[in-house]
Amino acid sequence: MSNMQDRIDEYLDQSFGPYEDSPAVADLRIEVRHDLIERLADLLERQVPEEVAYAQVIASVGDMNATIRELAGVDQADADTDSGSDQAIGHQEP
Repeated sequence: MSNMQDRIDEYLDQSFGPYEDSPAVADLRIEVRHDLIERLADLLERQVPEEVAYAQVIASVGDMNATIRELAGVDQADADTDSGSDQAIGHQEP
């Protein structure tokens, strides 16, 4: 499962990375990581194949962009003009 945890960490790094200076965003990342790893472990315990389990776990998060930006105190207009942020937070296909 370590490889799957690494993949979850990579996904979260891409999603939260630009905003982790915010303590609220850093806290949310920790909570989301914990939840995702628990869900992944549960699916793997039920004999769901790793790739399918990973895809389901990532899909369960949904679009976190607005929540992350709000916690980071980023105005939507500012976020739209920062093309690097949109790509970093974009929902990545598993």
